[in-house]
Parts: sequence; structure tokens; C-alpha cells
Amino acid sequence: PALHKHAIERFKQWNSPFDGTYQEDAHECLVSIYDQLVPDTATAPGVLKSVVACPATRESSTVKEPFHILSLAVHDTLRESLKVFRRVEKMSGPDAWISPKCEARKITPLCTTKRMDVERWPEKVVYFHFKRFCPHNLTKNDLAITIPQRFGDGFELVSFVVHMGSRTSRGHYLCCAKYDSGWYLCDDGTVSELDGNTLLHTYLPQAYIATYVR
Repeated sequence: PALHKHAIERFKQWNSPFDGTYQEDAHECLVSIYDQLVPDTATAPGVLKSVVACPATRESSTVKEPFHILSLAVHDTLRESLKVFRRVEKMSGPDAWISPKCEARKITPLCTTKRMDVERWPEKVVYFHFKRFCPHNLTKNDLAITIPQRFGDGFELVSFVVHMGSRTSRGHYLCCAKYDSGWYLCDDGTVSELDGNTLLHTYLPQAYIATYVR
């Protein structure tokens, strides 16, 4: 369709690395689109809070940043992935946080901590990106994830992307999208209706990116 081709051409102008015939990552594509669109939208982002702390000096530092896309490790359920995301992480060696007092004394602490949390969810739309691809050997984690059709305070699942394939360098992306009360499978130019069993047991547990709106 002409509109589809026009959107692709505009996207290529926004982000030249995607101007070609090579297969690109859906998450990278989504981030690139949001980098262009979000400054022009009225949708309020969520707020991520990161707190690093040094037990030795009892100092801490808090950084807050806006977000619409949240990347999570793959676990059995979305709830578990969020729980692990919020877990306190110990950092040592070159990864340790150097607090002001440690810097003044020119010492490196043996261990510091870092904790991520969501201070506020986005106003309208949140995307969950499940980190299925290993950055070291490019293999894929096919663990089935239990993903609810409703989440938090009024968020409803409206679409999700699935990667069909075993590695980042090969495979095919599919999108499952909700329209009215039904779900549809979008496979390039082909759109077909999905029955509930196929949706819940074949595609949804393999979601790579899930979109919720409220």
C-alpha cells in the first residue's frame, strides 16, 4: 500500500542505519521511532528511578529518566521479570560506583549496590521488551512467558511482536494485534484472524515486545 511505503521512506530518513535490505531488530526499530515521535506527542512518559549506594560511606545517588519502553530479562512470568528488574544488584571492581567520599580519598569501594524501579508508569502506553537474545553468542531464549492481557492500573494488552527463528541473524517477525474483540496475526502483507487457543498457547508466550495501553 502507498501509505505503508510512505511510512517506510520517512523512517529511512529518520534513521539511516535502517536504509537497506538487511534484517533489523524490532526493539531497535521501536526505539528509533520513539526517538523521533515522542518529543512531538502529548503522551506523558513514565519515570524510571535508579539508586546507587555505597555501604562503606553510606552515600547514595539517585537518577530519574523518562521511559515508554522497559527492557526486562526473560522469566516465567511478566511479574517475575519485573521482580528481578527491581532486585538490588551488587557492583564491584570496575563496575562499582565511586561515591564523592571515596573519590576524595582516592579509594575504590569493595562493593556498591544499584537498584532500579518504576516511580511512575507512562500515562497511556508502555512497551515491555523481553531480552530474548544473548549479546555474546546471538542465540535466543525461547522460554515461554506468562503474559497477562491486563496489567497494573488499567493497562490492556493490544499487540505483541514475536520473533520466529533461533538467532538474531535469521528469522522472521510476526505481529499479533487486537481489533475490536478479536485478535489478528499480521505476517508481512497477510492478515488472518487468530483463535484463542493459538493466541494464548502458541504466540503470546513467545512475545518479544508487548504493547499495553490504557
